Amino acid sequence: MNPELSSFPFPWLFLIFILLLLLAALLLLFLRRERLCLLSFSLLFGLGFLYSLVLMPLSAPDEVAHYVGVYELSNVLIGKPEPMRDEEGRLLIRAEDVFLDDWPEDGDPDNATVIGMHLTRRSYEELFRRGIFSTGEKGYHFTLQEPVHTSFFAYLFPALGFSLARVLRMGGFGLVFFGRLFNLLLFSILTTLAVRRLPFGKEVLLSVALFPMVLELAGSLSYDAFILGLSFYLTATVTDLATREQGPGLSDFLEIGILAFLLSPCKMVYSLLFLGCFSVPVRKWKNIGSYFLMIFGIAFLIALSLLLMNFQELFRYLHPSGGAVNYADAAATGSAAETYNLIGTLKTPVIFLKILRNSFQIKGEEYLLTMVGHPLGHFDQGLGAPIFLVGLFYLIVLLQGIFTRRGERGLSLLQRLCFLLTPALLVVAILASMLSAYTPKGTDYVLGVQGRYFLPALPMLLLSFFGGRSLWRAGGKDAASPAASSGKESGTFAGSSAPFHSSGNEKIEKIEKAEKIERGSGEGPKAAEAAPCPPREAGEKKAEAAPARIETKTGESLPASDEREGKAPVSDEGKAPASNKEKEESFGKMRKGPEGGEMGTKDPKEKERAAPLRGQSRAFSGIFRRRERKSRKRKAGWGLSAPAPILLFLEFLLNAGLLLALLSIIAGRS
Repeated sequence: MNPELSSFPFPWLFLIFILLLLLAALLLLFLRRERLCLLSFSLLFGLGFLYSLVLMPLSAPDEVAHYVGVYELSNVLIGKPEPMRDEEGRLLIRAEDVFLDDWPEDGDPDNATVIGMHLTRRSYEELFRRGIFSTGEKGYHFTLQEPVHTSFFAYLFPALGFSLARVLRMGGFGLVFFGRLFNLLLFSILTTLAVRRLPFGKEVLLSVALFPMVLELAGSLSYDAFILGLSFYLTATVTDLATREQGPGLSDFLEIGILAFLLSPCKMVYSLLFLGCFSVPVRKWKNIGSYFLMIFGIAFLIALSLLLMNFQELFRYLHPSGGAVNYADAAATGSAAETYNLIGTLKTPVIFLKILRNSFQIKGEEYLLTMVGHPLGHFDQGLGAPIFLVGLFYLIVLLQGIFTRRGERGLSLLQRLCFLLTPALLVVAILASMLSAYTPKGTDYVLGVQGRYFLPALPMLLLSFFGGRSLWRAGGKDAASPAASSGKESGTFAGSSAPFHSSGNEKIEKIEKAEKIERGSGEGPKAAEAAPCPPREAGEKKAEAAPARIETKTGESLPASDEREGKAPVSDEGKAPASNKEKEESFGKMRKGPEGGEMGTKDPKEKERAAPLRGQSRAFSGIFRRRERKSRKRKAGWGLSAPAPILLFLEFLLNAGLLLALLSIIAGRS
């Protein structure tokens, strides 16, 4: 049976899934901060899965080469076949999977056509005809495609998907879909962890991860999903270490070391991302020796991973042979061409700089378009985000950066400069490597560079522009009032710009003084003390002089601490006045919450609501306080800016509309 694409219920199922995902996104937008990770994972995995369905297997850039690499690792994991290569050294695959990279119905028996190379109605009909289950064909056959030589870890997750599909006796399409699903799962987990780790700019990182090109790569067999996930998490880790008060420890060093060992062998140029570690101030380390130990330790792990896994590739970049050519040029002219020698080119920096300038002038627009997703597939010009849609994606990221909530943990000027220079050096290194590997001599600009190569460094670049310290706290409250800038009433030391959290103490002090005057204590407001002291301590000392009291039915004033401890109310009549020490102890007990937390810095109205009334149990008071804390967390949001959920929702709609448009275009192709 060969069903027509128009009669197959796939478009309807796809539309229903879009609506369900849309409903889930709407519900998650109004939940508390703890659901941010769930929202991030749902968006990334859901949209990536849809891109994986709409775009045929082996249709992503260079996916067929990654397919062979994943297949080779899957053979090792399963232990089949024996031997794994034929007499000529070609990789053996299952006979029922040969059609994926050598489609017999392409009408060209002399050439091997990859089924996902051209996204047409005919190829999708082949997918529906074969299905995802095994056809029962036995035996093994060789493939003419060559794998990409890279790190074992880059293909581990998709190879596990391949192995599971082979154990479950899935067919060729089922095999590829399982591998894509496992690769997407790894990317979604790493990116969600990066969003959680990042102290600010979460919305910026998530918006970049929702680019159509990123989602296509994440939903394919490409090791770019592995590189992007690790790069995003590295950026989040370095930003956290650079802005937090606590200095780096052994666990942080091990974390960055593992990232260096995993990321560097995939593509050597991305080792430059670890230059962002220099943004961590030296003063945060215990001593200068620990600082240099971390730097040399990370450099050693990078060098070790490159020598173990990419020695031949590194040697080829430094000393290219005549066989290292640009494939497009060789296919067009029918002859191989010698590429630039990197060391020789760097000896003439004027020529190198001219080539870089020409590359940005000629290919700059293409870099920007392909970074978002124009075109998609295997450089299919008819598929991809239109130019106006690319502009909308960039506009969303720009607005997310402008409105991002940095609070008091923003980057300093030197740290932002480090975050700016690191991606700039990475871009130059990418162009230099492609000049040596794929650009024939005599070419005025670099060939073979695509915008997706710059995606791992994009979040760090954006944080260099939008990561400066803000006047607004993460909770949305003003952190720098006019009084704070003068240092008189805001709780700052003279000459210090760091605000103390003393506004609540000052309000409590004024209210308690007014209550004393109303009770006839005769104590009016005192003049400000001449000797400066930390505002938090000053607020506590002034508040301790007037412990909170409650009114009884008879009009008597009793200490609130007696009610908190469950004691019977005792009248002040006939009782000697309490000493200052007893007042301090009573006030200290009153200030402790049910979990030992300080209550003196709370707003007076919240403090009054939290205090137990006469006849109210302490357990009920604790429940009330927990509800108040949950309410404050909900008001604080997810650590995102106010427009961030709306912009993320808009980006989701753009991706959903693009997917429907792609499906419509493919269905109309003969």
